[in-house]
Amino acid sequence: MLKEAPFLNEDTTTNDSDKTVTIPSDEEWDIWSIQIDYTSTATAGNRQLVVLFTNDADAIIHEVRVGVTQAASLNYFYNIAPGVADLTTIRDTLFLTTPMPLMKMAGGWKIRVYDNAAIAAAADDMEVRILYVKRTVR
Repeated sequence: MLKEAPFLNEDTTTNDSDKTVTIPSDEEWDIWSIQIDYTSTATAGNRQLVVLFTNDADAIIHEVRVGVTQAASLNYFYNIAPGVADLTTIRDTLFLTTPMPLMKMAGGWKIRVYDNAAIAAAADDMEVRILYVKRTVR
């Protein structure tokens, strides 16, 4: 039986390929997975997704770059999590997995998911779902 229940943080706002989640100051998160549903517009250019983990002073703790780029007018589904295979080609279902280390995030720390090339930052659609376990700190 699980002692800690997982939580889901979702950002499904459209027309945005740069999203940041800040851990609440009174919580610590263990990140289980980050799922990204990314639809690129017809604007030409190759997008590359990056997940940046920073502390409360914006110092980089860890960076994950997916192993492929995404061209215009495509919809890819990414799963970034500990222990998954590092796929460097998209599967026939437009699915890609990328490994990340186990991440423990303190209050005020941030997770930023973004297109490193910023091809159509205000037009591409990116949905980000972070599965995590939290602890309240005092």
